[in-house]
Amino acid sequence: MRIFLFLLILYSTSSFAAIKALIFDFGGVVAVTDRSPVMQLILKTFPDADPHDFDGDKLYIALNEGEGFWEDYAYYHRKAHPLGHLPVGFMEQINSALTQIVRLNPEVQALVQELKEEGYIVGLLSNTSAARATFLRRGGYYAPFSPAIISSDFKVQKPDAEIYRILLRTLNLPAREVVFIDNKTRNVETARKLGMEGIVFTSGSQLRADLAKILSRAEKAPAQ
Repeated sequence: MRIFLFLLILYSTSSFAAIKALIFDFGGVVAVTDRSPVMQLILKTFPDADPHDFDGDKLYIALNEGEGFWEDYAYYHRKAHPLGHLPVGFMEQINSALTQIVRLNPEVQALVQELKEEGYIVGLLSNTSAARATFLRRGGYYAPFSPAIISSDFKVQKPDAEIYRILLRTLNLPAREVVFIDNKTRNVETARKLGMEGIVFTSGSQLRADLAKILSRAEKAPAQ
């Protein structure tokens, strides 16, 4: 009986591994995107433009190309600009509008910084296209996260289990030492099936509360 109790106590005190890594989704958790400021500027500058010219990734491809793309676009829309040149100040205006495309969640930003200061690995696992990833990298939006696992780099997306395995191999950690945070339930379910702790994100305050519960029952041994 004493041996059984000893084993039960040993199991209960070791069942929760130390959490060493917190992995965030980007869109819908770290930030939300709003294309409207840029689209409003484009359609104001080129009134005869077809909005479908910038559907989906086409907008990000254009933004990644920079001034050369817009010079060409102005040439093909000479009705608005007869000389075929960009109007004066256009690039300054569009660069200003770019800063409004991505709206970071300040609560999540603060939490990310706190976790890093406490010594945890804070990474990213995000589904996005190559064009959008290039735009976000250039803007420095991925900089706070290491590693940053982006679906377009590996040709596999959440909730496919393979991209989570890529994440774990990159971290070189067992799943039980990782917390995964995403605003889509199906993505969190895959992480849980693989043995990670999972949080479905709804708000910054909810995330803090759920994360506190996980960390309080786990061994407090953040990575150094």
